[in-house]
Amino acid sequence: MLSLTLITLGITAALSFATPAKRVPALEVSLTAPTIVNSIQDINVTAAVTNTGSDPLKILKYGTVLDSDLPTHSFIVSKDGVTADFTGIRIQVDMDALDDSAFTVIPAGETVVVEHEVAPLYNFEALGTGTYTFEPVTTFQVIEDNAKPNIYKVFASKLTIEIKGDVAKRSLKVRDKRATLSFNR
Repeated sequence: MLSLTLITLGITAALSFATPAKRVPALEVSLTAPTIVNSIQDINVTAAVTNTGSDPLKILKYGTVLDSDLPTHSFIVSKDGVTADFTGIRIQVDMDALDDSAFTVIPAGETVVVEHEVAPLYNFEALGTGTYTFEPVTTFQVIEDNAKPNIYKVFASKLTIEIKGDVAKRSLKVRDKRATLSFNR
């Protein structure tokens, strides 16, 4: 029994020295929106991302709730367990070509609030009226001291919205299908 305890302690100590101590950034994500709407046009989801840590965080905003400029996949939207089709854009990012406008810096103890218009980004029409669940995409790429992005998954609660009427498909603003994001250096 004593030898088993010593072996367990030895393995635990070895693993703690063998793996780098990476802490998940102290981020919290919360959502607010009307709980009942007559039309999908009335759905504006507000995401609040709070840095509860003691250091500022530089986070890539594309494809997260921090980006309301591009029609990217910031939420998983579902009704009765069926995921609504995402109809926005999917982007591929060349991290070496980005400038500071691609990032959001959240100072320690501060909150960044971003509002999202979701009507043209999901096919609500296919699922009809009813109660929808909105779950934020909370995989963040955080730029740390080494200037390389580290990917972190952060816990966030879901939001439910009842849509009583108009779920007709909305169109995205016209954009070049093969648009390229470029930044001046």
